[in-house]
Amino acid sequence: MGIKKISIFFVCSVFFILLVLFTMPAFARFEGLIKSLDDYFSSDSGVVVSIDGNNITTDIGSEKGAYAGKVYKIYRDGVEIKHPITGVVLGKKKTYLGTVKINEVFDKYSIAELVEKKDEIKPSDSVVAEKPVRVDNNFIKFDKRIEFLLTDELNKSKALVYDKDSSIKLNYYQQENGVIKVDVVVGGNVVKTILFADVNVGDDRGKAYGATTDLVRSELFNLDLKTISVGKVFKDNFEYIVTADSSKVYIFKFNGDKFVQVAEIKGEFNNIQSVETIDLNKNGVDEIYISNIYENREARSYIYEIDDGGKFVRLGGSHPFLFRTIMSNGVKKLVSQRVSRDGNYLGAVTYFEWVGGEFRRGESIDNTEKVSLYGFGYSDIDGDGKKDILWVDDDFKLRVYKGKEEIYRSVEFFNKTPLYFLMNQEVLLKEQKGYGPADNPIELKQFRKYLKNRIFVNEKNEMFLLKNNPTFKALAMSENYSDSSIGRYVWQAKMIRRSWESDLFEPVIVDFYVVEKYGKYYAYAIRNTNPGDKGGLLKSLFNNAKSEILYIEIK
Repeated sequence: MGIKKISIFFVCSVFFILLVLFTMPAFARFEGLIKSLDDYFSSDSGVVVSIDGNNITTDIGSEKGAYAGKVYKIYRDGVEIKHPITGVVLGKKKTYLGTVKINEVFDKYSIAELVEKKDEIKPSDSVVAEKPVRVDNNFIKFDKRIEFLLTDELNKSKALVYDKDSSIKLNYYQQENGVIKVDVVVGGNVVKTILFADVNVGDDRGKAYGATTDLVRSELFNLDLKTISVGKVFKDNFEYIVTADSSKVYIFKFNGDKFVQVAEIKGEFNNIQSVETIDLNKNGVDEIYISNIYENREARSYIYEIDDGGKFVRLGGSHPFLFRTIMSNGVKKLVSQRVSRDGNYLGAVTYFEWVGGEFRRGESIDNTEKVSLYGFGYSDIDGDGKKDILWVDDDFKLRVYKGKEEIYRSVEFFNKTPLYFLMNQEVLLKEQKGYGPADNPIELKQFRKYLKNRIFVNEKNEMFLLKNNPTFKALAMSENYSDSSIGRYVWQAKMIRRSWESDLFEPVIVDFYVVEKYGKYYAYAIRNTNPGDKGGLLKSLFNNAKSEILYIEIK
């Protein structure tokens, strides 16, 4: 086959694939719910039963969707309308007689008031609901993204049109069991409740199925973001995405469609490692905990919170340890750990708390002296009522401990990351002990403190972990990554098994955060095209760092 023929074949193939993709019907996630609403507001038609002055009795009761205040048109069928060629009856000519509004509703009939009369009305005349019906949509308890998607599909309804001034209110709620509840409210009374199961059917036996239910990607920001957290950091009860590069904290709001930057925090930061959000002082707004390494010598971390004037202010001075949030069987906790000038983690992982009107370290977690804060989790994953220590070690293998006994070590690598910090004192000590020059990158690699990602465990004992797949190059320090994914794992037969995995993202996710809302789980992640110190001088000169925020609805 000649080159010209191959080219024509290729072009035709691509055109065919694109044609198929563009002609495929779009997935309508809430099609069943929209149909239920359309049916309710469209199917109630009937006939006039009797007339008593301005009072019209119809055979449409509450069972067929009638309610007080609903408006109907009255018609009389006339002569048949036939197709001039085929002779097929297309329908009957209808004569408009008047409009009525329901005043009293019973199970199988209703009494309406005549509000407009064009001609005499008789029993057996047709009663038809006025269309489209104007309704006011109110999302009471709803994730912003789900609200955005449902609103888009509601706009395609054939029976409903949005009108914020309508007396008919549709109140939407997301329930903890994955069901969407819609109350039809007229005159302050609920006249109808519609339930829709917005759930995914899957295999609960540990088999991986499907991929991402819903995905939103931000624009590429000219930032070198390295960490992410999600919390209610403003006094408006919305969730915000808190991120940071090495020297500044950036706060974004997700409106269901886009990520919009709304604030930033500048402080005494020159090497931020991670940001965390949690409301320890129970004042209704999350504090922001900023873990920072000062001049590669020591931990100097900070706590910020929004004040009454809408500004982020620092609470107290600096703290000589690092912070990390964990999800312990669905409950968010804040833990901390010291790090020495020579690069060693000091002592046990310790809870951080608000006690006696001040922030301070609380109870330490038993048997955590030999683990590090990054890559740490603490939850009951096997359902025996006792919490297990979960830790991704320095070889990026997941270990599970019961007390001091290691009961599991993974074959797979988890929470790998290109991001790390390195303490100057440790470098000098290693040089003195004969490990080579302090600026030898090959030797220094083993002393890096990698920012291994979080381990989230929900109330169902399911674990969420990150997998970054490296592409090994000839140079030992290249550390390029081919792709990343977030997975959900369950403990089964004394080992972990994957039950869900997200799409693959290239080249690397540097951090992720899982939240639970209305019975569903969502992951927010930072994807970097050129993370950490990759790119060296060229990266600094041309500012070619790019970061993207991901929203992933977990199946």
